[in-house]
Amino acid sequence: MSVKEFRSIITQLWERRSIDPPSFQELDSVILSIDNIDIKLHENLGGKYIDVIGEVGPLSKDRDHMETQINDILITNLSTLMLNRTCVCLDKKTHHRMVLVCYGRYSYFSRNINFLERIIEEVLVATEYWRSALLQTKKPGLANTAEHSRIQHADSENTLLFHA
Repeated sequence: MSVKEFRSIITQLWERRSIDPPSFQELDSVILSIDNIDIKLHENLGGKYIDVIGEVGPLSKDRDHMETQINDILITNLSTLMLNRTCVCLDKKTHHRMVLVCYGRYSYFSRNINFLERIIEEVLVATEYWRSALLQTKKPGLANTAEHSRIQHADSENTLLFHA
């Protein structure tokens, strides 16, 4: 696809949401703000996809807490793979801080704006969830569930893969 087609799809998306047309600051990306969360839509891989990205925020500076956060992120991310097309990943930003981002991808070949809207909503929901989870002092995600605790401690003689 070309920059013209990217802009056409994005403009169509904005019209469907009854909001003013976007201001294209860059040729191949635009920001959609929903509920005080910025979702970046960026044309990627030679014009075959639109990446949908929501930045959650930095992980803890405390190494032990950061390891717990990463563990919980992995568990929750794997558990949701069957439910949606959004995943979370770590991105090293300035000052070597790890930043959590939510990520989805829309293929131009689908030619279905409804599908793009679903991906944007999934990224938005995941971004909201992880922003809240990272602010908690307790571990976010599945690590708090009784089932996860039961799995962790099912066999205390074996080495645990996930630390409590």
